[in-house]
Amino acid sequence: MNDFLMLRLRRKAIKRYIKLTTPRSEWFKADYWPDLKKQDDNWFFKNIKLNIRKLSSINTNNKIVNIIGSGPSVNDLDLKKLKSGKNVFLNGAVSLAYENKLPIYAHVIMDSNFIYNRFDLLKKNNYRIKYILGLGAICAIAERDINILLDNDIYLFYVDPLTNSRQFSNSINDHVIDGGTVMSIAIQVFLNSNPSIVYLLGLDISNAHLPRFYEHYHNMQKSGLQKDFEYKILPFMKSASAQYHQNNVELYNCSPVSKLPFDIIPYSDHYEK
Repeated sequence: MNDFLMLRLRRKAIKRYIKLTTPRSEWFKADYWPDLKKQDDNWFFKNIKLNIRKLSSINTNNKIVNIIGSGPSVNDLDLKKLKSGKNVFLNGAVSLAYENKLPIYAHVIMDSNFIYNRFDLLKKNNYRIKYILGLGAICAIAERDINILLDNDIYLFYVDPLTNSRQFSNSINDHVIDGGTVMSIAIQVFLNSNPSIVYLLGLDISNAHLPRFYEHYHNMQKSGLQKDFEYKILPFMKSASAQYHQNNVELYNCSPVSKLPFDIIPYSDHYEK
């Protein structure tokens, strides 16, 4: 039995223990307990201190920010135009950077499932970048290769479990809102980074039953985008659009097949071939 499989089995056992011994409101801790702990204002993986930075310290200096998701429509865009600007890749969308030699400004990973299934994509990176991670993702990376955390700039986001109370967070150091997709995390973080324009790539949703652009049918991970669209994604995107407008930052959807109505976030053909 290989080491990675042992790690997954151990984490499954921990999750089962947490569910049997704690109230439901505490079950989220199963993704990182008991290895990842906070002491005073510092986070430790076992006995190793992690240098975790504040999300509010990210500053894109009035530049164009491209938030790149995994929707299949990305395959039809002019990727050469991504040679400039600040490219923020979500989960496995980072494979696009390796295949096309695109600069990586930041890599956002929402939970541990991506780490378990595509850790090979993290190992490909040879440059110091910003990793924006949830607690489960930090723990899963540290279990496999803690040097990835020690050799890069690490930012932690905490998802507010009270998603019904608000659809957008401007207090990103304290919490962000789960808007039904990892793109919602990046949208909140990078509004606070002093951008000029933010483009959303791969925000398809309508074809979430198809493989992501870096997947095939035999290795597809399950997607909850269709299920969460009405309850989470649509309310969040309406709120995000209003927040960007209020802060005089332009926000565009670059997916021509997006299920999200363009009267909420307008379409841009900026990256069309």
